[in-house]
Amino acid sequence: MVDNEVDGTMGNPTEAPRSPATLIFGDALSKPAPIIGLTIIAFFALMAVFAPLLEPYSINNSSCHVFASPSWAHWFGCDDGGIDVLSLTIRGSRISMIVGFTASFIAISVGAAVGTISGYFGGWIDTILM
Repeated sequence: MVDNEVDGTMGNPTEAPRSPATLIFGDALSKPAPIIGLTIIAFFALMAVFAPLLEPYSINNSSCHVFASPSWAHWFGCDDGGIDVLSLTIRGSRISMIVGFTASFIAISVGAAVGTISGYFGGWIDTILM
C-alpha cells in the first residue's frame, strides 16, 4: 500500500485517519485478552510500587500467634515467626517484579544483540548463532 500524505491514511483516500494508538497497537486494544492481561500486570505493578502502604501489618514485628490460621484479621494466616503472610506476600511482589523485569530486559538485550550479529554477518556465523 502507498502512504497517502494528505490525511495520513494507508491506501484508500476515503478511509478515515487512524489514531496514534491504533497505529501503534493495531486492533489489540479492541480485544478482551490483551486488556485483561494489561490489567493484571498493572494491578501487580501498582501493588509492588505501593507495597509499604498496602501492608496491613509490619513484616518486622510479630503480629499474631505462631502458625495462626487464616482469619478476618490475617487473611493468609501467620508464619512460624508470628508474621502476617499477606504482608510478606505483598512485600515479596516488589522483589518478584524487579526480578521479572530484569530477566526480561537481559533476555531482550542478549537476543537483540545475537540476532543483529547473525543478520549482519550471515553465513556460517548465522548458522552457529541460530
